[in-house]
Amino acid sequence: MKPLSRFAKKNPGLVLAGGIVRDAIQGIASKDVDIAVEKGSAMAAGKKFADLTGGALVVLGREKLARVHVGDALADFTPLRAKTLEADLRLRDFTINAMAVRLPFSGPTVVIDPNNGLRDYRARLIRVCGPGCFRDDPVRLWRAVRFASRLSFKLEKGTRRRLKAESRLASKCTPDRLRDELFRLFSLPRVAPALREALSSGLLMATFPEMKPMLRVPAHDGGAIDVIEHTLEAMEHLDRALARPSAVFSREAGESARHLAEEPVKGRPRLALLRLALLLHDIAKPETVSSEPGGIVHFYEHERRGAEKAGELMKKRLRMGGDEVDAVTRIIRLHLRMGHLASAGEFTDRAVYRFLKAAGGEFFEVLLHAHADRLATHHRKAAPFRELARTVSRVLAARRKMASRVPRKRLLDGNEVMKALGLKPGPLVGEVLRAVEEAVAVGAARNRGEALQAAREALDRSRRQMIS
Repeated sequence: MKPLSRFAKKNPGLVLAGGIVRDAIQGIASKDVDIAVEKGSAMAAGKKFADLTGGALVVLGREKLARVHVGDALADFTPLRAKTLEADLRLRDFTINAMAVRLPFSGPTVVIDPNNGLRDYRARLIRVCGPGCFRDDPVRLWRAVRFASRLSFKLEKGTRRRLKAESRLASKCTPDRLRDELFRLFSLPRVAPALREALSSGLLMATFPEMKPMLRVPAHDGGAIDVIEHTLEAMEHLDRALARPSAVFSREAGESARHLAEEPVKGRPRLALLRLALLLHDIAKPETVSSEPGGIVHFYEHERRGAEKAGELMKKRLRMGGDEVDAVTRIIRLHLRMGHLASAGEFTDRAVYRFLKAAGGEFFEVLLHAHADRLATHHRKAAPFRELARTVSRVLAARRKMASRVPRKRLLDGNEVMKALGLKPGPLVGEVLRAVEEAVAVGAARNRGEALQAAREALDRSRRQMIS
């Protein structure tokens, strides 16, 4: 951020601190800048910088912190939390995030590093700055495993012991901050290693105690692995699929990547919602498990009850709602549908169309979920996976064909249906129109006459159902 250098020359006492220093050591340009203010007011410095740059000023933390948005970059101006900069850095989370450089730059860069963060960076270690790290801010428990996954670092031995000993503090995380930290994790290229670390330390179960029963229930016939291990294996397969989407989608790899990058809520991409759905998709298996002689295990309706539980958890634990809850619960509710199509062997275009309508905006997520889930269910068995892969290919081909059949203008609208069939405005008109749309998609209605015939047949079916 070039304006910052000019600003610092006229405003002494500004220090680059935290992640931007770590990123600079990595050679990564950062658009997020943390500035510790040694002299004067952080709020006053932020206001001056906003005036200089024309940026948008946001007041945070009871008017002690100033955030300035300049284009797609942001600068946070914060006061020291201790009497000196070195003492402030010792209060931060991890040593690699607790380095600083004074502004303006002049001569050789001097890194202020009282916690030996540069040493830990070179050793590829995540180490807490002090013994009170997690007690001071329990969200740091998840931040530790996120940084380890993001940077491909390891948790330092003492930090791992402390994470395990204090994982119970996760229950004290506020919903908003827990949600935001989890979504930063779920947005990374690889998530499974972090979740395995969270499981082994007790952090996962301390955060989501509803998942504890999953540890004691076999995932499927034979009981080789439990539901949690199945879930983590599925997450590993999803990580691989996302790294190489062409392995799942042929011509739709680019479309799926763009779709998953969309953010229904800023900072929370569809990719992260998919991972949350996968983490919770079997949460109702323990309460739905039944078995037959011979060890055959069933989980009847676990997808429906799992979607309900996941939705409640999202609302209460993560303070989420609306479209995001709808998306995650839809993925969970439909996570067996692709497997059912694969097991059927032969299926019609109408079956594909109804699947597409049910999946709606989560079509790609449901396919990726099915891919990862099937691989984890039948690990080391190629035949069931090949069967699903063929089904995915056929569904994608049918989807392309259906898209090509959609006319530029609808063959029938609601007024035409009411006039032709003698109907009054109401739900029945919508039902008939949906039947016409299906007929168009599967190639049974290619012109207005065939569309009218499809409308009459739909009306007849509806009336017969009402009589019966």
